[in-house]
Amino acid sequence: MLGHQKQYGALKNDLKVGSLAHTYLFSGPKGIGKFTLAKEFAREILGLAKENLLESNIDISIVCDNGDSLKIEEIKKVCASAVLSIQEKYKIILIKNIERLTNEAANAFLKTLEEPNQRVIFILTTSDFQKVLDTIKSRARILNFQILSNEEMKNFAQDFNLEEKLLKKYLFWSAGRPGKFFKFAHDEEYASLYFEMEEKLKKFFENKNLSSLWMYLEELSKEKADVLEFLELWEILAKEKNPKFGHFLYEAKIRVQGNVNTRLLLENLSMEWKI
Repeated sequence: MLGHQKQYGALKNDLKVGSLAHTYLFSGPKGIGKFTLAKEFAREILGLAKENLLESNIDISIVCDNGDSLKIEEIKKVCASAVLSIQEKYKIILIKNIERLTNEAANAFLKTLEEPNQRVIFILTTSDFQKVLDTIKSRARILNFQILSNEEMKNFAQDFNLEEKLLKKYLFWSAGRPGKFFKFAHDEEYASLYFEMEEKLKKFFENKNLSSLWMYLEELSKEKADVLEFLELWEILAKEKNPKFGHFLYEAKIRVQGNVNTRLLLENLSMEWKI
């Protein structure tokens, strides 16, 4: 298990002493390994070997948002599956990014939580704790996760055959998130996007040329996913240049996920930037 030894130890102790919670909520930044640990914990509860595929096990149901909201059809289906098989004494339901429930899906899910089957265990993850419904929080055992240390990330990166220049760059961009590093190492297009965005931002920091940056943002702003990546990178670079600006970038990331003119949002941010 990469990092998170305190949380992993607490979960193993729950299993050892027989005090498993009905619902667990793993909270922390995106890409730090919360869902990986959730799957590992599910394996240990059911006593499954590493080679057993979770997706094919009838006692485990997995729901991932895939970058979109979690809709009522998916939640109804997984809640209906919360019926014990004759093979195991526990049914495990894993839901990634629980904060992305639609209102209808949230209502359906809460009905299941309010009438819990004691042999069903929910393991939920979130990258935005503030957006998780209080009624879910109040029924869950909450474990908070943090980004990995530089040393942990360096140890993780040793398993990748990368030249030194790329290794350092990916470690910097990943900012303690192994999931992000993994994506850089395996997705050339994704890494190229970051090289491009970093070049544009650094030029802007040097010359404050708004028109040049805005021309680039006109195309970038068409994809919300790219805008979020741009804001994340800006946030990383701002820690060295202008730490106080991080608050504006954090707020911008929240607004981007709603109904907002992303191009106008980015242009306004660039006008506020000062170093």
